[in-house]
Amino acid sequence: LRARATLPPALGTKSGKTRLRMCDRKLLLLSNSTNHGGTFLGHVSDAVKDFLGCVKTVVFIPYALKDREKYTEHVRKTLKELGYMVKGVHEGNPIENIGTAEAIFIGGGNTFRLLKCLQEEELLPEIKKRVLKDGIPYMGSSAGTNVATVSIHTTNDMPIVHPQSLEALCLVPFNINPHYLDSSPDSTHMGVCVTTSGILVFTRLVSWYCRRPEKTESRNSMKRTLHLFLESGRDHMCLLTVAR
Repeated sequence: LRARATLPPALGTKSGKTRLRMCDRKLLLLSNSTNHGGTFLGHVSDAVKDFLGCVKTVVFIPYALKDREKYTEHVRKTLKELGYMVKGVHEGNPIENIGTAEAIFIGGGNTFRLLKCLQEEELLPEIKKRVLKDGIPYMGSSAGTNVATVSIHTTNDMPIVHPQSLEALCLVPFNINPHYLDSSPDSTHMGVCVTTSGILVFTRLVSWYCRRPEKTESRNSMKRTLHLFLESGRDHMCLLTVAR
Protein backbone atom coordinates (compact mmCIF):
# COMPACT_ATOMS: atom_id res chain seq x y z
CA LEU A 1 0.00 0.00 0.00
CA ARG A 2 1.29 3.46 -0.90
CA ALA A 3 -1.24 5.90 0.43
CA ARG A 4 -1.38 8.51 3.17
CA ALA A 5 -4.32 8.55 5.54
CA THR A 6 -5.34 11.42 7.81
CA LEU A 7 -7.73 11.30 10.74
CA PRO A 8 -10.53 13.87 10.69
CA PRO A 9 -11.26 15.85 13.88
CA ALA A 10 -14.71 14.26 14.03
CA LEU A 11 -16.13 11.23 12.28
CA GLY A 12 -19.42 11.35 10.42
CA THR A 13 -20.88 14.85 10.20
CA LYS A 14 -19.24 18.26 10.58
CA SER A 15 -20.79 18.69 14.01
CA GLY A 16 -19.43 15.36 15.17
CA LYS A 17 -22.88 14.39 16.53
CA THR A 18 -23.03 11.28 14.33
CA ARG A 19 -20.15 8.82 14.33
CA LEU A 20 -19.70 6.15 11.70
CA ARG A 21 -20.52 2.71 13.04
CA MET A 22 -17.90 0.05 12.46
CA CYS A 23 -19.72 -2.52 10.36
CA ASP A 24 -18.87 -5.17 7.80
CA ARG A 25 -18.18 -3.64 4.41
CA LYS A 26 -16.73 -4.81 1.11
CA LEU A 27 -14.35 -2.25 -0.36
CA LEU A 28 -11.62 -2.45 -2.98
CA LEU A 29 -9.82 0.90 -3.06
CA LEU A 30 -7.22 1.34 -5.80
CA SER A 31 -4.75 4.18 -6.12
CA ASN A 32 -4.84 3.91 -9.91
CA SER A 33 -6.62 1.98 -12.65
CA THR A 34 -3.66 1.78 -15.05
CA ASN A 35 0.03 1.22 -14.37
CA HIS A 36 2.59 2.84 -16.66
CA GLY A 37 2.86 0.74 -19.81
CA GLY A 38 0.00 -1.50 -18.72
CA THR A 39 -3.66 -1.94 -19.56
CA PHE A 40 -6.76 -0.69 -17.76
CA LEU A 41 -7.07 -2.69 -14.50
CA GLY A 42 -4.45 -5.07 -15.86
CA HIS A 43 -2.33 -4.93 -12.71
CA VAL A 44 -5.31 -5.77 -10.46
CA SER A 45 -7.41 -8.08 -12.65
CA ASP A 46 -7.02 -11.05 -10.29
CA ALA A 47 -7.85 -8.88 -7.27
CA VAL A 48 -10.96 -7.55 -9.02
CA LYS A 49 -12.20 -11.06 -9.84
CA ASP A 50 -11.57 -12.28 -6.31
CA PHE A 51 -13.32 -9.21 -4.92
CA LEU A 52 -16.42 -9.21 -7.14
CA GLY A 53 -16.83 -12.97 -7.08
CA CYS A 54 -20.24 -14.10 -8.35
CA VAL A 55 -21.47 -10.57 -9.14
CA LYS A 56 -22.94 -10.45 -12.65
CA THR A 57 -23.43 -6.74 -13.29
CA VAL A 58 -21.44 -3.75 -12.02
CA VAL A 59 -22.88 -0.24 -11.96
CA PHE A 60 -20.13 2.10 -13.11
CA ILE A 61 -20.07 5.80 -12.18
CA PRO A 62 -18.08 7.78 -14.80
CA TYR A 63 -18.68 11.25 -13.33
CA ALA A 64 -14.97 11.99 -12.77
CA LEU A 65 -14.46 12.48 -16.53
CA LYS A 66 -16.34 14.75 -18.94
CA ASP A 67 -17.08 12.11 -21.60
CA ARG A 68 -19.25 9.69 -19.65
CA GLU A 69 -20.20 7.52 -22.64
CA LYS A 70 -16.62 6.92 -23.78
CA TYR A 71 -15.45 6.24 -20.23
CA THR A 72 -18.26 3.76 -19.61
CA GLU A 73 -17.59 1.88 -22.84
CA HIS A 74 -13.91 1.62 -21.93
CA VAL A 75 -14.78 0.10 -18.55
CA ARG A 76 -17.48 -2.11 -20.10
CA LYS A 77 -14.97 -3.62 -22.53
CA THR A 78 -12.45 -4.35 -19.78
CA LEU A 79 -14.85 -5.85 -17.26
CA LYS A 80 -16.52 -7.96 -19.98
CA GLU A 81 -13.18 -9.66 -20.49
CA LEU A 82 -13.18 -10.46 -16.75
CA GLY A 83 -16.70 -11.88 -16.95
CA TYR A 84 -18.83 -8.96 -15.77
CA MET A 85 -21.49 -6.82 -17.41
CA VAL A 86 -21.43 -3.04 -16.88
CA LYS A 87 -24.28 -0.57 -16.61
CA GLY A 88 -23.49 3.15 -16.54
CA VAL A 89 -25.21 4.88 -13.64
CA HIS A 90 -26.28 7.62 -16.08
CA GLU A 91 -28.00 5.09 -18.36
CA GLY A 92 -31.52 5.52 -17.03
CA ASN A 93 -32.39 6.78 -13.56
CA PRO A 94 -29.19 7.08 -11.48
CA ILE A 95 -30.88 6.59 -8.10
CA GLU A 96 -32.78 3.51 -9.34
CA ASN A 97 -29.58 2.10 -10.84
CA ILE A 98 -27.79 2.42 -7.50
CA GLY A 99 -30.80 0.93 -5.72
CA THR A 100 -30.66 -2.25 -7.81
CA ALA A 101 -26.86 -2.50 -8.15
CA GLU A 102 -25.04 -5.74 -7.32
CA ALA A 103 -21.76 -3.83 -7.07
CA ILE A 104 -20.57 -0.25 -7.60
CA PHE A 105 -17.39 0.95 -9.31
CA ILE A 106 -16.37 4.62 -9.32
CA GLY A 107 -13.52 5.42 -11.70
CA GLY A 108 -10.77 7.99 -11.52
CA GLY A 109 -10.54 11.46 -12.99
CA ASN A 110 -11.11 14.80 -11.33
CA THR A 111 -12.29 14.36 -7.73
CA PHE A 112 -14.01 17.75 -7.58
CA ARG A 113 -16.02 17.03 -10.74
CA LEU A 114 -16.93 13.59 -9.39
CA LEU A 115 -18.11 14.80 -6.00
CA LYS A 116 -20.10 17.68 -7.49
CA CYS A 117 -21.97 15.31 -9.82
CA LEU A 118 -22.66 12.84 -7.02
CA GLN A 119 -24.11 15.70 -4.96
CA GLU A 120 -26.23 17.03 -7.82
CA GLU A 121 -27.65 13.58 -8.53
CA GLU A 122 -28.23 13.03 -4.77
CA LEU A 123 -26.32 9.74 -4.96
CA LEU A 124 -24.11 10.05 -1.87
CA PRO A 125 -26.73 8.80 0.64
CA GLU A 126 -27.90 6.11 -1.79
CA ILE A 127 -24.41 4.71 -2.34
CA LYS A 128 -23.61 4.88 1.36
CA LYS A 129 -26.80 2.97 2.21
CA ARG A 130 -26.15 0.23 -0.36
CA VAL A 131 -22.56 -0.29 0.81
CA LEU A 132 -22.89 0.09 4.57
CA LYS A 133 -26.40 -1.28 5.11
CA ASP A 134 -26.92 -3.71 2.23
CA GLY A 135 -23.27 -4.79 2.05
CA ILE A 136 -22.77 -4.67 -1.72
CA PRO A 137 -19.15 -4.45 -3.01
CA TYR A 138 -17.72 -0.99 -3.68
CA MET A 139 -14.69 -0.55 -5.92
CA GLY A 140 -12.97 2.78 -6.45
CA SER A 141 -9.84 3.92 -8.24
CA SER A 142 -8.05 7.23 -7.68
CA ALA A 143 -10.90 9.76 -7.40
CA GLY A 144 -13.24 6.86 -6.65
CA THR A 145 -11.02 6.02 -3.68
CA ASN A 146 -10.95 9.66 -2.56
CA VAL A 147 -14.75 9.91 -2.37
CA ALA A 148 -14.95 6.66 -0.40
CA THR A 149 -13.34 8.45 2.56
CA VAL A 150 -14.55 11.12 4.97
CA SER A 151 -13.78 14.02 2.62
CA ILE A 152 -11.75 14.93 -0.46
CA HIS A 153 -9.42 17.27 1.44
CA THR A 154 -6.43 15.07 0.52
CA THR A 155 -6.94 15.01 -3.25
CA ASN A 156 -4.14 16.24 -5.51
CA ASP A 157 -6.63 17.36 -8.17
CA MET A 158 -7.27 20.92 -9.26
CA PRO A 159 -10.67 22.37 -8.24
CA ILE A 160 -12.09 22.80 -11.75
CA VAL A 161 -15.64 22.92 -10.33
CA HIS A 162 -17.09 23.88 -6.95
CA PRO A 163 -18.91 21.10 -5.01
CA GLN A 164 -21.48 22.00 -2.37
CA SER A 165 -19.04 20.72 0.27
CA LEU A 166 -15.95 18.52 0.43
CA GLU A 167 -17.63 15.85 2.57
CA ALA A 168 -17.67 12.45 0.85
CA LEU A 169 -19.12 8.95 1.40
CA CYS A 170 -17.33 8.18 4.68
CA LEU A 171 -17.17 4.45 3.92
CA VAL A 172 -13.95 4.43 5.96
CA PRO A 173 -13.34 6.74 8.96
CA PHE A 174 -10.27 8.52 7.60
CA ASN A 175 -8.99 10.31 4.50
CA ILE A 176 -6.68 8.86 1.85
CA ASN A 177 -4.31 10.45 -0.64
CA PRO A 178 -4.16 7.66 -3.26
CA HIS A 179 -1.20 9.27 -5.03
CA TYR A 180 1.02 9.99 -2.06
CA LEU A 181 4.70 9.03 -2.30
CA ASP A 182 7.43 9.65 0.26
CA SER A 183 9.98 12.14 -1.03
CA SER A 184 13.54 10.95 -1.60
CA PRO A 185 16.17 12.80 0.49
CA ASP A 186 18.60 12.47 -2.43
CA SER A 187 16.21 13.92 -5.01
CA THR A 188 16.61 17.44 -6.42
CA HIS A 189 13.04 17.40 -7.73
CA MET A 190 11.23 20.53 -6.52
CA GLY A 191 7.68 19.41 -7.35
CA VAL A 192 5.24 16.92 -5.87
CA CYS A 193 5.62 13.20 -6.48
CA VAL A 194 2.22 11.74 -7.35
CA THR A 195 2.96 8.59 -9.34
CA THR A 196 2.42 5.38 -7.41
CA SER A 197 0.17 2.36 -7.24
CA GLY A 198 -1.41 0.32 -4.48
CA ILE A 199 -4.42 -1.69 -3.40
CA LEU A 200 -6.35 -1.38 -0.18
CA VAL A 201 -8.92 -4.11 0.36
CA PHE A 202 -11.50 -4.00 3.15
CA THR A 203 -13.75 -6.99 3.67
CA ARG A 204 -14.10 -6.29 7.37
CA LEU A 205 -12.68 -3.42 9.39
CA VAL A 206 -12.09 -4.98 12.79
CA SER A 207 -10.67 -2.05 14.72
CA TRP A 208 -8.43 0.95 14.49
CA TYR A 209 -6.49 3.11 16.87
CA CYS A 210 -3.93 5.90 16.80
CA ARG A 211 -0.52 6.03 18.49
CA ARG A 212 0.37 9.47 19.75
CA PRO A 213 3.99 10.72 19.47
CA GLU A 214 6.37 9.90 22.30
CA LYS A 215 7.70 12.78 24.36
CA THR A 216 11.22 11.96 23.21
CA GLU A 217 10.36 12.51 19.55
CA SER A 218 11.45 15.81 18.06
CA ARG A 219 8.69 18.21 17.02
CA ASN A 220 9.69 18.05 13.34
CA SER A 221 9.66 14.25 13.23
CA MET A 222 6.53 13.59 15.29
CA LYS A 223 4.07 11.31 13.55
CA ARG A 224 1.04 9.36 14.58
CA THR A 225 0.60 5.85 13.29
CA LEU A 226 -2.86 4.63 12.41
CA HIS A 227 -3.20 0.88 12.87
CA LEU A 228 -5.94 -0.72 10.80
CA PHE A 229 -6.71 -4.33 11.60
CA LEU A 230 -8.36 -5.93 8.61
CA GLU A 231 -9.67 -9.34 7.68
CA SER A 232 -9.49 -10.63 4.13
CA GLY A 233 -9.39 -14.40 4.20
CA ARG A 234 -6.60 -14.20 6.76
CA ASP A 235 -5.80 -11.61 9.39
CA HIS A 236 -3.34 -8.94 8.43
CA MET A 237 -2.43 -5.45 9.55
CA CYS A 238 -2.08 -2.31 7.46
CA LEU A 239 -0.02 0.63 8.77
CA LEU A 240 -0.35 4.17 7.52
CA THR A 241 1.65 7.08 8.92
CA VAL A 242 -0.20 10.27 9.68
CA ALA A 243 1.56 13.62 9.90
CA ARG A 244 0.61 15.35 13.14
